Amino acid sequence: MTPEAEVLIVNRITARPDVVYAILSSVHTLHRLGEAATSAELKQFIAKRDMGEDQWYDNVAIALEMGVLVAEDGKLAPRSDFMAVEEFKRFVRRRFQEYEARDSNNALIARAFRVALGMPLDGGTIDVQEFVNHVERQLGTEALTEVRRFNREKAGAWLHWMRYLDLAVGSPRFAPVLSTVARRVVEDERSGLERDTDLAVREFLTLVEQEAPCVTAPAAEAESGQLPAATAAMLVLLEEEGMVRLETVGDAPRWSFPGTGQPVTHVHVLGAK
Repeated sequence: MTPEAEVLIVNRITARPDVVYAILSSVHTLHRLGEAATSAELKQFIAKRDMGEDQWYDNVAIALEMGVLVAEDGKLAPRSDFMAVEEFKRFVRRRFQEYEARDSNNALIARAFRVALGMPLDGGTIDVQEFVNHVERQLGTEALTEVRRFNREKAGAWLHWMRYLDLAVGSPRFAPVLSTVARRVVEDERSGLERDTDLAVREFLTLVEQEAPCVTAPAAEAESGQLPAATAAMLVLLEEEGMVRLETVGDAPRWSFPGTGQPVTHVHVLGAK
């Protein structure tokens, strides 16, 4: 699928991630029963009565775009193993990163999150219109084709996805968050984290970046610098919860906390209590 043929997810402003998951889950249920349904048949099965055809199609189109479903002989079929809700969130977060890596039209999703992480928080939150303006300025979207432009409507759709994926809280003012995802990284044995071990801050953030894009925005590859507010809050919360200990060691590359300038060089992952 070429970039121009892609379904731009934030353009589908009536779609909702929980509905996309409900469609995926229902198709898997039918598949296990040896059945299949057309999009229209499935709509009668799971959609709310007040959901219009366009809104329903937006959700189906996103499921097809993400590659979790495929249309075969006019009927919807699963294209992936069944995923529980948290597995689906993990899949979508990684899919958004893949879009950015190959500069697809949907790269805008992860890049907008990078912009949000780099923004100053006013009272702990970000105004949506300010956010749109920042995205326009930093990504230069005014020079792009309309399909890749960002505006308030698309920001609303984007925020629905970020909140569902545990990467933002609040609406219409919001704050980017990383603590929920980072907590799962520390707790999940699949992440490869060993207990009672020290990691340079960059190493730890790289592990988190496998689950959430751009945690060191805007300098994703930097070895030191000032931590974005959401990244700093993530580290503080993990320490307060007794999951890690933040350390400053010798002349190792230093990251500083916004506001205080307090340095940190390593994250010590604590053993199970």
